[in-house]
Amino acid sequence: MKRKSENEAGANKKPKVDRKEQREEEERRRQEAARQEEEEQRKQERLTFLNEKKVMEGNPLREVQFNLLLDPHLASTLEFRTYYTKCQARLDRVLNQKGDNNAREVPSNVQTFEQFTQQHPQWLENSYVYFRDHSPPKNYLVQRAQLSGLCYIHAPFVLQTYLVSKYKDKSGMIDMSKLIRETFNAKQLEEHIFNEKGGSSDIFLNSILEENSTILSDNINNVDQTLKNFGPLLVSRFHVYEDFWSNRNVHRYLGGVTDGVAYKGLHAMLLVGVRTESGGEKRFLLQNWWKSKQFIEVDEKYLEATKGALFYVKTPQYKIRDMYQLNFAKYG
Repeated sequence: MKRKSENEAGANKKPKVDRKEQREEEERRRQEAARQEEEEQRKQERLTFLNEKKVMEGNPLREVQFNLLLDPHLASTLEFRTYYTKCQARLDRVLNQKGDNNAREVPSNVQTFEQFTQQHPQWLENSYVYFRDHSPPKNYLVQRAQLSGLCYIHAPFVLQTYLVSKYKDKSGMIDMSKLIRETFNAKQLEEHIFNEKGGSSDIFLNSILEENSTILSDNINNVDQTLKNFGPLLVSRFHVYEDFWSNRNVHRYLGGVTDGVAYKGLHAMLLVGVRTESGGEKRFLLQNWWKSKQFIEVDEKYLEATKGALFYVKTPQYKIRDMYQLNFAKYG
C-alpha cells in the first residue's frame, strides 16, 4: 500500500478544537443574549409606564422623545445622547421597585457630620444641633443624596422623619421612588423626567404631613427657640449661586453674595443647628443633599442674601401616614 505524504495526511487531519475557548465563547454569547433580553424588557417597562401615565399625550414630539428616551444612542449629537441618557436614568430611578433608601451606613464618598466638625470644630461645643442634641432620640441623623432635581422632596422627607422620631423610634422615611411612581400626574412626570424640574418644598411638605397640620413661616431672629421647640426648619426657595453650586468642598459661607456671581436656581434644605460667635453673631447649620456638601455653615447675612424662606411645623407629628411605604435605612 502506498503511504500518504505528510501534506496529504495533514490535509485530512481535523483541526484541534480548544474546548475552553469554545465554552468561553458560548458563555459570552449567552450573557449578551441575556443582556439584550433584559434591556428589551426594561424598554417595554419604560414605555408601558409612560403610556399608562399618559406622559406627553397629544404632544406631536411624543414618539420622537420616547424613541430617544428608550435608546439614547439614536440621538444625533453627543449633547443629545448625554441629555437623553440622564432622562432615562431619572425614569429608571422612578421605576426602581427596590426603593430609593438602600444603605444602612453612609457611603465613603458622602460627607459625614464628623467630617464636617473636623473642618469646623466650633460645632462640637457651645452649639445646638437638632439630630445630635434633641432627646429623644439623640444622635439620630438621616442623610440623603440628591441625584436629580428633587430637593423639594428630599427636604420635607428628612424633616418629617426628624419630627416623627420625637415620638416614635425608627420612624422610617417615605420611599421616594414609589411616591413619584404612584402619585405624580403626567405633567409632573414629564417635568421631572425631561426637564428635571421640581416644585415647592413647603407645599409638598404640607401634602405629606398628618392631616390638618399647621406650617408656619418664621424669621431669622426666632430660629434658636423655634429649632428647640419645634424641630428643624425647612429652608425653601433658597437662591443658589455659582460659587455655592460649583465649590462642592466649601462648607462655610459668610456675608452677602459676591457681586457678579451667576444665579443657578432655587434649592431646598433644612436648618438643623445654631451657634453664637463670641461677638454675638449667629451661625446656622444647614443640612443638604449633595454628596460632598451635606452640611453647610452660614451666617445671618448670607441666609438673608440667598432669600430662603423659613418654615416650621407647629403640629406634632406622631406618625407617617399609612398610605406611604416606608424604609428604615440611614442613607438614601
